[in-house]
Amino acid sequence: MTLQIAFTLTILAVAIALFISERLPPDVVSLLVMLVLVLSGLLAPEEAFDSFANPVVITIGSIFVVSAALFQTGVATKLGRGIVRLAGDSEPRLIAALMISAALLSGMMNNVAVTAVLMPAVIGIGLSTKRASSRLLLPMAYAAILGGTLSLIGTPPNLIVSQALVAGGIAPFGLLDITPVGLLSVLAGTLFISMSLPILRLSVRPWPKVN
Repeated sequence: MTLQIAFTLTILAVAIALFISERLPPDVVSLLVMLVLVLSGLLAPEEAFDSFANPVVITIGSIFVVSAALFQTGVATKLGRGIVRLAGDSEPRLIAALMISAALLSGMMNNVAVTAVLMPAVIGIGLSTKRASSRLLLPMAYAAILGGTLSLIGTPPNLIVSQALVAGGIAPFGLLDITPVGLLSVLAGTLFISMSLPILRLSVRPWPKVN
């Protein structure tokens, strides 16, 4: 093992430790790693800053802007609550409606933002229907992940793979090229979870009401 490899692995280990400990924000840790690599000569300055002009980074940043707009205007929250209200009192229908709404939103915005937007509504639904919120939150989280396969912008890995195709001289994915596969994944996941979860009696209880 050369000295450069050992030094790089040491930096990687320190970065992982900082990520796990959460003593510093992830973006600060990433910038510090880049700075150390540049100052040590392992990474050229132009290589370090070249990624900031990458179309994937710009696209992901734009997705966060759209996600914030949907959150601030209340569009996503109202859409999620409206779809869930249509499900009625049936738990399978409630889970299915919640998963479909989360998946559709996740196809257009970041799945973390989808979870953040729908979480307050889901907790409120759990309290109002006297169901454990965890029985609704977990399907919502799975649906947000599956929904990322509905479009090219659904999740950052889709964009990274598409950009890798361009770098290899291959035509990139279109916006909806992966939608058929994503729809099958969402439908299969929704059907399985909505039918199996009500059968499973998880050891959870509804949240107590706050006076």
